[in-house]
Amino acid sequence: MEVGPGVTNCAINSRVMAVGYLNCGVCVHCRAGEMNHCAAHEQIGLTHNGGFAEFLVAPAKSCLVIADQIGLDEAVMVEPAATVVRAIERASPKLGLKAAVIGCGPIGQTAIRTLGLYEPSSILGIDLSRMQESLVRRAGATSFVSTSDNAEIVSMSGADGWDVVVECAGGPMALETALAIVRPGGHIALIGASSDDQYLSVPANIFYKKDLRVDGILSYTTASFTRALDLLASGRLRFKDLITHRLPFEKFMNAVELLTARAEPLGKVIVSHSD
Repeated sequence: MEVGPGVTNCAINSRVMAVGYLNCGVCVHCRAGEMNHCAAHEQIGLTHNGGFAEFLVAPAKSCLVIADQIGLDEAVMVEPAATVVRAIERASPKLGLKAAVIGCGPIGQTAIRTLGLYEPSSILGIDLSRMQESLVRRAGATSFVSTSDNAEIVSMSGADGWDVVVECAGGPMALETALAIVRPGGHIALIGASSDDQYLSVPANIFYKKDLRVDGILSYTTASFTRALDLLASGRLRFKDLITHRLPFEKFMNAVELLTARAEPLGKVIVSHSD
């Protein structure tokens, strides 16, 4: 290991994590703090060697020191959590809110934990797999459903819908559910990705009739990454028990099969060089 000349924010043997976006820093989006919209950006793990490479070179500005009290297992979760933190902060949640989370894999479970920072009166987890209920409740949800009956989901709010809906599943069905169950004047944060050939079928006037705020969330920024790391360091967020499976690198395909089959409760599946 080594550091380049002039690097002062970390040293040899520092425990660091690298923000994955390698943005140009000079375009209009970068200057506005919107590194996720940099047209010239590259990504560690996609266009550059990632965590399974023998060696990794990262710009010093992308390296954040991991506090001593944070385990490396928990640090793994900061990158996806950064997107979730950004999504929920943009929803401007009020204390005591009623929130629903659609899609309760590790991203949805992280969303439930992040919503818990706002002392919600209720959090509903929604997932088509009933097996996720135990993990969803452990994350802090007060109730769970695997129904696709939107009227039932609305009735569970005790009002005319949910204050904040965080969509973490992706696809038209999840998006249409979010629009159906949010209350008038409520807020939807869309984290789940859909393919370019998928389309919504919703009344065109639903947005003005419900007076909705809808935010699409394209990944994270350096600010939200740092915020997620700070929340973990302070103990306000916990991630370690989100990891439900750990496999050695030699069983990488077994990890993929676990995620594909969804035959058991799943949080984060970690693949590492050591077991």
